[in-house]
Amino acid sequence: ANGLVTGNILDPTQLFTKLNYIIKGPIPKLLSPKMLGFFVSLPKNVKIDGVLSLEGKMSADLLDLLPTIQTEFVLRVKDPTYSGWSAKKISLNGEWKRPVLAMTAASVDFGDGNIAFSRIDYNSQENLESLSIQAEVENADFRKLLGPAVVSVYPIHMHLTGQVRAQIQLAGKMRVEGGANLGISNFSFD
Repeated sequence: ANGLVTGNILDPTQLFTKLNYIIKGPIPKLLSPKMLGFFVSLPKNVKIDGVLSLEGKMSADLLDLLPTIQTEFVLRVKDPTYSGWSAKKISLNGEWKRPVLAMTAASVDFGDGNIAFSRIDYNSQENLESLSIQAEVENADFRKLLGPAVVSVYPIHMHLTGQVRAQIQLAGKMRVEGGANLGISNFSFD
């Protein structure tokens, strides 16, 4: 990371900072307890792998950090796996301006199909916890989308193409509203 801090260090009323940051490396190493694993808690016995690249810009007042922090970032993961789920590549552009964490664009490439998200907003205000999702699915394998658990639940195979949108309320009783316009191809039962 590199950047600039402006303000009176001897008698601070405000210490405004602008930083550029880059984090790169294998996910297991980055999530070790001595690195980012100090801040991230993953379920036990979960295998996670891939090569991560995170680059961004951050600004904040160091004397009032949480209310003033803002960041824009680009996240790339090559060959990601998570507990049996895998893809070829994940790309994500995002921003965090409290209380909203937004993915302004994202895509998951499965090699033989992909999903492109136009925007996902997560509002972390205590009374408003919600997700808003818009996605474009192109020839995506149903099983690759949902991971290994779906094999024992749904003995079907299909590829999906189309649009999905959802509004998910997380505060209180979870509520999901939305719709989809999906075409199905290569449908078969196992």
